Amino acid sequence: MFDAMTRPNDRIPEGLYPMRAVTRFTGLSPDVIRVWERRYQAVAPDRTAGRARRYSATEIRRLLMLHELTRRGHGIGDVARLPDERLRELLERDSVLGRPSEHPAVTGRASCDGVVAEYMGAMGRFDVRRAQDILAAAAAMLPTTTFLFEVVVPVLREVGERWSRHELGIAHEHVVSSHVKGFLTGLLRLVPAPAPGAPRLLAATPRNQQHEFGALMAACLGAVRGWDVAYLGPDIPAADLGIAADLADADLVVVSVLRVPPPKELVELAAELKALARRTTLWIGSPPGHPICALLKNVRAFDRLEDLLDALDERQRLLATRASTL
Repeated sequence: MFDAMTRPNDRIPEGLYPMRAVTRFTGLSPDVIRVWERRYQAVAPDRTAGRARRYSATEIRRLLMLHELTRRGHGIGDVARLPDERLRELLERDSVLGRPSEHPAVTGRASCDGVVAEYMGAMGRFDVRRAQDILAAAAAMLPTTTFLFEVVVPVLREVGERWSRHELGIAHEHVVSSHVKGFLTGLLRLVPAPAPGAPRLLAATPRNQQHEFGALMAACLGAVRGWDVAYLGPDIPAADLGIAADLADADLVVVSVLRVPPPKELVELAAELKALARRTTLWIGSPPGHPICALLKNVRAFDRLEDLLDALDERQRLLATRASTL
């Protein structure tokens, strides 16, 4: 995408990101990032042939930590040159000692509950920027799996419950969806590249299934566990998923099915997914008791992300064992 928007001699090296991507993910303005770089040597981005800045995933994480520390009252001049390990220590120490902070501690389950509560409070006031900053801090400080299990999933569940009680409107739901999708796709991009020969995973939702967070979180889990992941997005016909699996030589396809379609559409969907399962290994994520699972008894189904994570590890070990015997 970025390559198509730059001159031939200004192409973006793999794993590096332009300023517009960095500002979107960190919430920092380009001016602030440039000042932190020039005056304090906080980061040292690469440069293209045209002298445009390009930032690594490590530098983006560093900017997120620096942003959070300055929000907590630290002077940028005091922390800009500290190593990443020291920045993490400061973040943890502030939380443990109860230093005045705009965010609760995010080092354990109870503290993650506090992040969720504070995020939902900001959304209830429709303080969109504040809510986004809360998620940014959690994404910077937490392991990806913890961020997914203890922050993202509870936020989505709480939004659904408040929606059903008419405590949140369409605008709230759309903003939360935008925040969550933005951070999940950002995390997916920032995960280190898989090792050569890593097993390949495709994640998507099938035809007429627009709710993509399950598939997107499955993609993130696969990526942090070392899978070579391609996230295809929502509403992909099963036949096209099969073609993509063939082209990518995928070892696994994971689809998320949330919406319960009318009976005729449900039967058609089941038939399409059965055909897909005959040409590749297919797993399905869906809520407990979803009728699609009863129609696809030979397809492995999951209703908990934790179980999916364990299964991904198990599948990865199996594939590695098979490869070692060839």
